[in-house]
Amino acid sequence: MASWKLSSKAQSDLDRLDDYILERFGVQTAEQKLKEFYDTAAYLARNPYLGRTWQETEYRGYLFNSRTWVVYKVQNEGVYILRLFDARTNPENWR
Repeated sequence: MASWKLSSKAQSDLDRLDDYILERFGVQTAEQKLKEFYDTAAYLARNPYLGRTWQETEYRGYLFNSRTWVVYKVQNEGVYILRLFDARTNPENWR
């Protein structure tokens, strides 16, 4: 069965994103967006090559919700999500 895992940095990114949505849009929207992220992570685990090659590295990137890049590494049993970041920022800053 395909699985996914978050790095500690990705978990921090997700927590920050969730806090922002909760503050700006409320509990219901925050819960909905979190569920959408979990669904996307599971979808990537089942389809690990869906994302495009990321900056000539072994990583892949997938644009989630048209604003947030999910950067991940394909592993034997699924994907390891390294970072989440706003698509409007410089991708060099995510490392």
